[in-house]
Amino acid sequence: MSKTLGEKIKELRKELKLTQTELAGSEITKSMLSQIENNQATPSMKSLQYLSNRLSKPISYFIDDIFLQGSASFEEIYNKLKSITKLINERNQSEALIQLEALLKTAPLDYSSKLYADILSKYGECLVDLKEYAKGEETIQKAIDVYTGKYLYVDAAKSMLLLLGKYWSSFDYIGCMNLVYKALETYNCSISKDHAFEIEILYMQSIFYAGVNDVDGTISAIKRALDISKETEIYYKTDELYKNLGAINLFMDKHEDFEHYMEKARQYSVFIENNAILASIEGVWAMFYNKINNPNKALEKTAVCKQLMKKAYPVIYAQEVIAFYKMNKYSDALNAAAQVIYPRDYVPFKFDYLAILNTKIYEGLTLNKLGRINEGLAVMKEGIEIMETLGDSKILAFAYKSLSEIYSEQGDYENAFSFLKKSTTMEELTKSKKIYF
Repeated sequence: MSKTLGEKIKELRKELKLTQTELAGSEITKSMLSQIENNQATPSMKSLQYLSNRLSKPISYFIDDIFLQGSASFEEIYNKLKSITKLINERNQSEALIQLEALLKTAPLDYSSKLYADILSKYGECLVDLKEYAKGEETIQKAIDVYTGKYLYVDAAKSMLLLLGKYWSSFDYIGCMNLVYKALETYNCSISKDHAFEIEILYMQSIFYAGVNDVDGTISAIKRALDISKETEIYYKTDELYKNLGAINLFMDKHEDFEHYMEKARQYSVFIENNAILASIEGVWAMFYNKINNPNKALEKTAVCKQLMKKAYPVIYAQEVIAFYKMNKYSDALNAAAQVIYPRDYVPFKFDYLAILNTKIYEGLTLNKLGRINEGLAVMKEGIEIMETLGDSKILAFAYKSLSEIYSEQGDYENAFSFLKKSTTMEELTKSKKIYF
């Protein structure tokens, strides 16, 4: 059983052979010290600072004990931090930042405490989300220094990962991977293990491997994460891991494996009632049915997805556009395309972004079918221009080929040949580099 604040003070006083009068000195009364040692009173922050100095211990040695004894100050700060965390999760970083700055200025904080590091960590997270990378990195490093000073290596490693946005925002998945390796080095300094964090790290690595088109690395990281889940019976992200494994097999045209892993993902999602992942699973199935030219089934899946989430994400509307186009329902395709909101204040994973941008290609094809040729060409070129910044992809090859076909229909054989050549070159590149999407 852990010792109370009073017990720690009394024990240290006796080890130093001090009387209560000697320890109390002129800062606090002997009577007050006696009450503190007998857990009948809680010292103020000023009194605790004085006692910690006299007893040659950092204030962090005592601080958690005050909190455990129900310090109103701690309770208020802790609850405030919880409400701020909710703001961050709701993508309201600007308001969270204001409240964090006020907390840092007014709250009675010990600068060597975990609580102070927690606040700094959230503050740095907001700054990174708002793209203030230099200040965010500096703030997060301060939190990391406090955590490592208290041997809280897991907390330090988690804080390091808050800097991922700096690299993610520019699709720098190598930078993301290097940061994860650094976080792992810190995590491995910890005696205790956090298996959920290990799974989270492997999940991230699988995403970054996919970002650099390393499918083998992606599959290996996912399977290692699933092995940890089985060994520890901690089924954190298991449904999402199986879903991603299914998606990879879909891109590789391994349809039997795709169906197997998607069913596993569905079972885990149903078990933990994770509607967000269930909806995502339906979205991947919609992609599958569009790929095998079964648009009716694809629309069934997008309908289930919207029902689960009470709304639809851009990638879901993107699949509806494709399905309606394949069914020659051009007005419905344009209506679905109008629902797609393109990323502005956040950066999705590269493949998700490509899947969203693919809407512009199908929108252009649809406009062409309706005789609005110039509009269609403009929309497709807009999508291609952004796709080209994301590197080589099969979707970009398809975009070039689609544009070539429209030019060919119009008798503009020079442009038709130019884009057909680009498409052929891109297809050869994706095949040689084993790029599956």
